[in-house]
Formats: sequence, C-alpha cells, structure tokens
Amino acid sequence: VQTCALPICNAGELTEEVQSRRVSIGILRAPVAHPQGITLHRLLNEEMLLVLPVGHRLLPVTIPVEPELPSVSLKALADESFILVRRRGAPGMYSKLIEACESAGFTPKIAFEIERMLTNINLVAAGAGVSVVPASMRGFHRDSVVYCRIQGARPRLVAPITLLCGTDDLEPTTQNFIALAKELGRKHRKESS
Repeated sequence: VQTCALPICNAGELTEEVQSRRVSIGILRAPVAHPQGITLHRLLNEEMLLVLPVGHRLLPVTIPVEPELPSVSLKALADESFILVRRRGAPGMYSKLIEACESAGFTPKIAFEIERMLTNINLVAAGAGVSVVPASMRGFHRDSVVYCRIQGARPRLVAPITLLCGTDDLEPTTQNFIALAKELGRKHRKESS
C-alpha cells in the first residue's frame, strides 16, 4: 500500500489519484464518479447532525445530556441561514440536503459556502448561521454549539464513508486493508443499531 501526504482537497481528485495508481486506497465520503477500473466499498453511512449555536431559538430550554441529542424538524429551518461545504467538495451531501429542504417545502438560504467542514462549525459557533455535519464531528466547539438530530428529512441525511481502490489491485497489503476496513465498518454498524 502506498502512503503519501497529497494535498488532495476533494473526492474527484482522490478518485483520479487512485485511478492513476499514484495512490492504492482512498477513503472519502461520497464518490463523485465511478470510473472504470475502480472498485468502491461502502463502509458505512454516518448520520448527519444539525449544528446550532448555543441559545438558538429552536433549542429546548433544557438540553438533553449525552448521548441523547435534541431533535429539530427540518421544516423549522426554513428561515435559517445555512453554512455548507461547497458543492464540489461534498457534492452528494450538499445535493441531498438541498433535496431534503425542498421536500420539506423550502429552498435553503445559503449564507456561506466554505472549503472545510470544521469551518462550518466555527462559523456556527460565531453565530453566522446553522449547518449540517457528520455525527463524528460532534465533539468540536461543545461549549458554543449544540448538535441535534434532524427530524423529517426526506431523503434521510447521511454521510457515507467509502473506500476505493483499483479493481485489479491484488496486493496482499491492499486486500488485507480492505478486509479490515470492511470488518470495522460492520462492527460500527452493529454497535450503532
């Protein structure tokens, strides 16, 4: 397995690196393409959570204690300003959120489109709007934001974790890594259900 520290910014670039065999394995959220010679392995779907600043009008007076999270209806966000990762950086998650909002009866007002998901949380903490992030990010800025489950989203909002590799890559280290990643994905799904 080749390892390197490429300045890869998005799923498309990482897919190209794997397709050209400059990288053996890539792990990304949602693939933007499925070129010939690439095998995709969906490891798991991570729940997306709403991020609100502390004291936001949609939050309950008493916030549930972890691991319980408050819930907010997607429809209740119709008047909110959204902070999203740019469409080219997270095309699947971006389009699913837009689709879910439109299914709930509104087009989201997008205040900012940013490059990195952690920036969303920083801007929410600063009071610039609301955002949606994968559940694994819920440890950031816990003193200034509240993470909430999203009720009524159709389609369901998830952040996939996908492994991609060359279809013809039979290197034992690559195959062992894939088997381990799949097993960890199964274990996580089992523990989460």
